[in-house]
Amino acid sequence: MTKPTTTTDARFRFDVLNAEGPVLVDFFADWCPSCQRISPTLDELAADWEGRLKVVKVDVERNPAMTKAHGIQSMPTLVLFEGGEEQARFVNVIRRAAIEDRLAAVGLAA
Repeated sequence: MTKPTTTTDARFRFDVLNAEGPVLVDFFADWCPSCQRISPTLDELAADWEGRLKVVKVDVERNPAMTKAHGIQSMPTLVLFEGGEEQARFVNVIRRAAIEDRLAAVGLAA
């Protein structure tokens, strides 16, 4: 079963911006209760969308450069990238159905 992977400031370009296909990035902090609540949903998405969507996590406290570069101000913030470009952004805890609806809206099939 596929799980979300973790990336860093140093690897963000390789793991996200240069990745083949869409990448959903979770900007999170360990101490954030909302981040903890959405984590199981992201685990499910990584497994259920395997081969169609890569899920990557970025710890905002350990990776301030990418956090700042992408204007992250609230957590959790999920950013969907494809071809190195931001396609969608989700702020705060949201339901899986809402995430999948947004993925469909940008052309990703469930």
